[in-house]
Amino acid sequence: MADLLAASALEGILYWCPAMAFIDPLRHRQQYPLRGMLGLAGCILMSLLLSPLGQDQWALPRRLIMGLFVAAMAYLCARLSPAGAAYCAVLAEVAAQTVHELWMALQGLLFGRTTLPWRQYWWVEVLFSCLVYLVLRFTVARWLPYEGRYEPGLLPLVSGGLLALLFAVLFELLSQGVGVTTWNDAIVLPAVLGQIYCVTVLCLQTELLKKQEIQRELNTLNLLMDQQKKQYANARRSVQLINRRCHALKLENAALRQAGGRPDAELEAAIDNYDAMIHTGSEVLNTVLTEKSLVCEEYGIRLTCVADGTALAFLDAADLYGLFSIAMDNAIEAVSAVADTDRRLVEVLVCRRQDFAVINISNPVPGSPAAEDGLSRRNSFGLKGVRRIVRRYDGMLDTDVRDGMFTLRVVFPLAEQTAS
Repeated sequence: MADLLAASALEGILYWCPAMAFIDPLRHRQQYPLRGMLGLAGCILMSLLLSPLGQDQWALPRRLIMGLFVAAMAYLCARLSPAGAAYCAVLAEVAAQTVHELWMALQGLLFGRTTLPWRQYWWVEVLFSCLVYLVLRFTVARWLPYEGRYEPGLLPLVSGGLLALLFAVLFELLSQGVGVTTWNDAIVLPAVLGQIYCVTVLCLQTELLKKQEIQRELNTLNLLMDQQKKQYANARRSVQLINRRCHALKLENAALRQAGGRPDAELEAAIDNYDAMIHTGSEVLNTVLTEKSLVCEEYGIRLTCVADGTALAFLDAADLYGLFSIAMDNAIEAVSAVADTDRRLVEVLVCRRQDFAVINISNPVPGSPAAEDGLSRRNSFGLKGVRRIVRRYDGMLDTDVRDGMFTLRVVFPLAEQTAS
C-alpha cells in the first residue's frame, strides 16, 4: 500500500508540473494558488484511482484519462475556453513525455542499461523534472500563448490531439526498445527522431495559430479605425450643427427678452448647460467629449472633465478621436452596469506633467465576476485599439483596478513629439 501511494504521488507530480508550466503564463482565475494546489491533489488522487489499470504510468489508457483530467483542471485554473484548456493539456502531455524521455536517456548515458531504483531515488527524477519544467515555464511556455490564452479552432485542436497520440505511440515503441536493447539499437533512433518531429510540428502549429489570431485582430482593428474616422466626421458635423442651433436659439431668446417676452426657462437652462459643457482648447477633443457627455446624460452618468486639449495637439485628429471614443465607450458601458446611481461617474483628466502629456479616465466597475479585471471581453479588445494608437506615438498605456475604480492611464512624451 505504501508503494502504491508513493507511486501515485510521483505520477501525479510528474503530470501536474508540466501542466503548471503551461498554465502559469496564462491569465489566471481568482484564487489561482488554491486552484493549483487542488490540481496537484487531484492528479495524485486520479493516479491512485487509476491504479487498477496497471502500474505503468505511461500506459495509453491512463495517459488519456489523465490528459482529460489535466484539461479540466487547466480550465479551472486559467481563463481558457474548453478548447484552449484541451490544447494546453496536449502541450503538457507532450512535455511530460519528453522530459521523461530525457530522464531515461540521462540514466542510459550515466548508468548504461541499469536504472535508478525509484523507491530510493524518486526525488532525483522529481528534481530533474522540476528543473526542466522551470526552464520550460520561462521559455517555450511563455512564448506560445497569445494575450495569455490559447484559442485553437476545431481543426488545430484535432491536429494537436492526433500529434499527441502519435507521440504516445512512438513513446511506447521507444520504451519497448529501451527495455530489450541498448540505446544504440536501430529502433531507438527513429523513435527519438519521430518524437522530435512531433514536438516541432506542434510548436509550429501553435505559432501559426498565434499569427492567425494576430492577423484577425489586426484586420478588425483596421476596420475599427476606419469606422472611427467616419464616426468622427459624422460627430463633428453633428456637434457643429448643434452649436449653430444653440447659438441661433440664444439670439432668439435675447431678442424675445428685449421685446418684453419670457423665453422658455427649461430650454434656456438646457442651452446654458450645453454651452458650459466642454471647452478644452482642442476642437477634436471638444467634439468627442461633447458627444460622449450627451450619451452620459442619457444613461444618468455624471461626467467630470478637466482637460487641456492643447497638450494633445500632436495627435492626429482621427487618432485623438479614436482614443477617447473607445476609452469613453468602455467607461460608459462599465458604469451603465453599476446598480447604484450615485456611483455612476466617469472622470476625465488631460494635463501636462513636466515633459509628458497625461490622460486619466476613471470609472467604477460593477461587482460582477465578468468584470473582475475591470474590462469585459469586448472592452478588452477595444483596449487593443487604444494601445495601437498609443504605441504609434511612443506612449505608454496602463490600466489599474483599485478600490472598485478602473483607471486607464496614457502617458505621451512631449519631447519626442516635438522632435518628430
